[in-house]
Amino acid sequence: CNSVKEVNRIKRRLKDIYGRIPTEVNNLLIKKKVDLIIEHPEFRCLNEYEDKIVLFLSDSFCSKNGIANKLFDTLYPFMDRIKVSYLKKELRIEINKHELWLNDLEKIVDKIHQLYLNEK
Repeated sequence: CNSVKEVNRIKRRLKDIYGRIPTEVNNLLIKKKVDLIIEHPEFRCLNEYEDKIVLFLSDSFCSKNGIANKLFDTLYPFMDRIKVSYLKKELRIEINKHELWLNDLEKIVDKIHQLYLNEK
């Protein structure tokens, strides 16, 4: 898969053919979608640890006027499960690996991507 649209198409096709997608397969599709989204310029990198994921946003994202307020509004629904920090001119989002962490990660990177596109 080379695009998010292609991942979504494959997911729909699997559902059409097999019905409910097993959790493991769904997680692979989510992971691929996240990997594709974080290749965009608003993301610097994503580091995965045993107990958490740390997502770093790029300088081009952070340098946009007023985007921090919009980011915090966007991330508000996740605030009980994430930690956002800005240290040494580096914006990072920590997501603890709880039961549905991968779903949260998918939603967060998608929302950040959409926010960045809307600010262009």
